[in-house]
Amino acid sequence: MGGSLWALRILPRWRSGLIALTILIVRELGGGRYAQLLAGLCVLISPAMLVMDNFLSMNAFEPLFWMGCIWVVARILRTGDSRLWIWFGVLADWGWKISTPRCRWICGYGGAAADAASAEFARPWIWIAGAIAVALFLPNVCGKSASLSDD
Repeated sequence: MGGSLWALRILPRWRSGLIALTILIVRELGGGRYAQLLAGLCVLISPAMLVMDNFLSMNAFEPLFWMGCIWVVARILRTGDSRLWIWFGVLADWGWKISTPRCRWICGYGGAAADAASAEFARPWIWIAGAIAVALFLPNVCGKSASLSDD
């Protein structure tokens, strides 16, 4: 793509995915078409998103991964399909790679969801998803400690 202006602006333009995930979350929570439209419009014109999407950094991707996690949890709670925890683990891993300090709020949402669906912890899929997230994140931990010892 080179160093063109289009190439610099294409990656932070993930807001369309964030809008789509917002609409999907509202639909999973039982919102009608008006609620979906209003939620998508709020994300579209949100000043925080407008500013964040114009930075050339990974911060533009962070809300996309965490909103994906929230959508997966909402879908699990609605459908009862525990196999979706694997996707939660993958999305959480990508979110952790971008922003480890900011993953605390997703843990808060996860705690609220766990209270609502405590039966999920008896199924193996949530534990498999956790193992996948840890396994995918482990090279980052090992890589950082190894690079510190080389200095």
